[in-house]
Amino acid sequence: MSKKVTVLVGNGFNYFISQYLLSVNPKILLEKLEPYKKSQKITDQQVLIQLENLQNDIKRYCNLLDFLKLDNYSEFGETLLSKLNTFFEGLDKSNSSSSQNIVDELSSLVAAQINSIFDETSISKDVNHFKFVNATVKTLMKSGSNYFSENFLDFVNKVSGCSYNVYTTNYDYMIGSVFSEVYNTTQTLNFKEGGKVYNLHGHYARKDEHGEVVCCAPELKKEQMKKDYFEKFRNDVETSNLFILFGIGLTSDPHLLRELNKKENDIFIIIDSNKESYFSNHYPKYNSFKQNDKEKSTLKEFQFLKNNQIYFIDTCAYQSKENFLVNQINTPEKLIESLNIIADSLI
Repeated sequence: MSKKVTVLVGNGFNYFISQYLLSVNPKILLEKLEPYKKSQKITDQQVLIQLENLQNDIKRYCNLLDFLKLDNYSEFGETLLSKLNTFFEGLDKSNSSSSQNIVDELSSLVAAQINSIFDETSISKDVNHFKFVNATVKTLMKSGSNYFSENFLDFVNKVSGCSYNVYTTNYDYMIGSVFSEVYNTTQTLNFKEGGKVYNLHGHYARKDEHGEVVCCAPELKKEQMKKDYFEKFRNDVETSNLFILFGIGLTSDPHLLRELNKKENDIFIIIDSNKESYFSNHYPKYNSFKQNDKEKSTLKEFQFLKNNQIYFIDTCAYQSKENFLVNQINTPEKLIESLNIIADSLI
């Protein structure tokens, strides 16, 4: 039966790129970037220096919310914002508008700080940096002569007769560069689109299209994101039966998790690092779970893991389990190969 595919991508995608840059043989990176090197008339060493800078910047983006922390306090990031939101709400119940103004101002300050981080790195609004970052990441994700978006579209076409949409909680251009553009490498006029990309929580530069950066207490995100984007996401979730979750934990995205938890008897392909850690955090009883024990499960928050068929593509190595791809999938080539293995099993 044909599948309708919906893709949801989070910050784990950036970790995937970062680890790939760190672990792969530099010769492979230089081979992929040979056309870029020739067009820029630069040396191998200059390319490697640019890649090192890019890796450092992506690593900084992976830890984008590290500034949201307090000394001697364990909560940080959006969890800290949630605690502060609860604190201000309870501080002055007689004047809710005042506490709301404080929360709104805090969210604005956080968004401004995120924008400044992008401006300070090569993932920025600067045209030359923009072209380098997105062209480089797009090229690094190639497998053979094909771009990732082209290979991914082939995967989708195997299992689906429909177009697909990509939703991301990231704020930058990279997901669009990797997933949405497909064209023949020798005849660039033969251009076609992959999936359309929606930045659910805004974009640091394309605010008119995707909205302002949304970084706030998780329970407030749905209110602050673009309403039509959320409705589009909800409709796609409702009508899809194959989901790909690439590097998104959902623990700070209850509005998205709530929609996924409505799904039953569908297929989820999860691309993430460390399967054991993932399930211990999301579904502690998964490893001992049996089909006839469904009623005994105490899972509440991550119902979709219980009620659907799960494939896990692990970007870290671990011991094998039934229904899981167990080899370390740490390159674009291995990732596409793994997706195709799953696709073949679904046809």
